[in-house]
Amino acid sequence: QALSNIVWAWATMKFKPAKEVLTAMELRMLACIDDFNAQALANTVWACATMRYKPSQEMMSAVERCTLACLDAFNAQNLANMVWACATIRYHLSSRVLASIERRTLECLHNFIPKNLANM
Repeated sequence: QALSNIVWAWATMKFKPAKEVLTAMELRMLACIDDFNAQALANTVWACATMRYKPSQEMMSAVERCTLACLDAFNAQNLANMVWACATIRYHLSSRVLASIERRTLECLHNFIPKNLANM
């Protein structure tokens, strides 16, 4: 959670650390990504997109794997942030992840606010 909070804070402050710092953070995240919850996953990818930093394929594959593992915990904002972020960094989610996100979106569509819908 702390790592996700750090990159979220950087993005929120419109601060983009040096590529070496982002790469080091990414390596640390990979070591503990299985502990990330839905919000941490979505916020991490959102922060990367906001900072215009495209994570490695290894990182994004881990994000996809963990997203599938905890997708039922994703809320409307998590879903919208994840989809928006992937589109922004031009990362193509696998068809399996997209289908799962579509299913989860339909399950919690009643909780979406206009901004969430626009970001989908």
